Amino acid sequence: MFLRDLYDSLRRRWYIVAAGILITAAIAGLAYGQSPVKYEASGSVALVPPATAVISGDNPFLYMGGLEQALGVLIVKLNSPEVQHKVSDNFPDTEYTAVREPSTNGPIVRISVSGPNATETLSVLRQVLGSVPENLTSLQDALNLSAASRMTSLPLSQDDEAVANGSGRSRTLLALAAVGIAGTVILTGQLDKVLLRRRRDGVPPNVGEPSVKPASPRKEDFVVEGPRHVGAGAAGRRNRTHGPTRAGSGAGTNSNSRLTDEDPAHGREHVDAAKP
Repeated sequence: MFLRDLYDSLRRRWYIVAAGILITAAIAGLAYGQSPVKYEASGSVALVPPATAVISGDNPFLYMGGLEQALGVLIVKLNSPEVQHKVSDNFPDTEYTAVREPSTNGPIVRISVSGPNATETLSVLRQVLGSVPENLTSLQDALNLSAASRMTSLPLSQDDEAVANGSGRSRTLLALAAVGIAGTVILTGQLDKVLLRRRRDGVPPNVGEPSVKPASPRKEDFVVEGPRHVGAGAAGRRNRTHGPTRAGSGAGTNSNSRLTDEDPAHGREHVDAAKP
């Protein structure tokens, strides 16, 4: 029932719906054009175990399984405010994050950068990737490790081009469109109720019934005051009350008696008029 009433309201007030859709489209388009586009780029670096960790052979990749704890320490160092401030001072509108590579279980750190344009994004990516060996060295210097026991880093991948990400603009557009359409529907339903209520209040209660005016009295229905002047309407009513005269009785007497009984106010006038 509610949906049916709402549908009827939208159909009756289609011009309000059209105006709401146009306004919503204009606002959503303006917000979509003003929303900034984010550019993204990423790279990855792997930790390589020291030579002392290679027990057999000379392939360090076979002994990378024990570097998960060292990888966690390096990620915390890269995400620290100390390192991030070095990047934000030169590129204040650019952000980066360092996480463990989700696609593998190896000791690989993934650097993701987002910025307002492709140039700054790629610059920050190169700077953060270049800081990985520096921060790894500083962590090991704090432990006074020998050169044979130190881990090293190996760059694995780096984007050459930043990719524009318009998901934020799309979410803004969809959110504004949903809010605008919902607001248009609700506002149209409420306005329709108000307009219908005002129309009902403005119509008289006897709608559709013909108005009957009271009949105005005619001049001949009035009795003219004065001696022996009777209106035509009153005379006609008295003439209609006269019945046939019986044989042997005087017409004047019978008529006078009837007039006297039926019209006491004027009976005396008519009796005097009937005398010779």
